[in-house]
Amino acid sequence: MKLRPDAPLLVVQHHDYEDIIRTLGAKGLGRRVIHCTNVAEAKRYLFDTPDAAMPAMVLLDLSCPEHNGTELLAALKGDQDLRVTPVVVFGPKGDRDGELARCYEMGANACMQKAEDSDAYRDALATLASYWLKTAVLPITALSV
Repeated sequence: MKLRPDAPLLVVQHHDYEDIIRTLGAKGLGRRVIHCTNVAEAKRYLFDTPDAAMPAMVLLDLSCPEHNGTELLAALKGDQDLRVTPVVVFGPKGDRDGELARCYEMGANACMQKAEDSDAYRDALATLASYWLKTAVLPITALSV
């Protein structure tokens, strides 16, 4: 996996991701987006695609069909190259099972409950993305300095 300054954002969720692109673009955070609708597709991109670009950040929906998102989180954090990639996990509102706490234990960089209010969701997403893509020093930036 190659580190590139123009690294894409990897979005793993089965829902439409156009809202994410619009939100990031409106905040000046536009990046190329790789969209995977499930964990198996994301793993194929990350581990089986020759010359795949290392993502600048992964937005991971835990409620992906077929496999729970924690399977992908474990694969990311267990990989020598990818473990430094920031992973923001979207979990269910209420999180009664403690799934988000388990994600932190597994190495998630941030967790967010899905907001039912779409404006609140967009605001939270923009704040998180702004931090990870503008403020934080990502591995791509640190290695190119």
